[in-house]
Amino acid sequence: MAKIEIVSHWGILFVFPLQIHPDLSELYDTINSLSTLEPNFEGKVKVKSWLDRLGVMSASDELTDDQVRQMLFDLEGAYNAFMKALSQS
Repeated sequence: MAKIEIVSHWGILFVFPLQIHPDLSELYDTINSLSTLEPNFEGKVKVKSWLDRLGVMSASDELTDDQVRQMLFDLEGAYNAFMKALSQS
């Protein structure tokens, strides 16, 4: 399942924006391509927010442990919102 792969892939060992940005970008593109989700869908907003944050960082910047934990928390929330939206459609 994609969620489990992302969480295990983005553990504390992966803290460089350069490593995270491609996967997050692919996730955003996938979520954005689903016409059943509203433009302001929570998952889209959270993933886009992290893409924007990573986009202004240089490739050599490192995410702090707090940032990694917050990102994982936000992505978990996005996943839960997505699963809820699927069950309602």
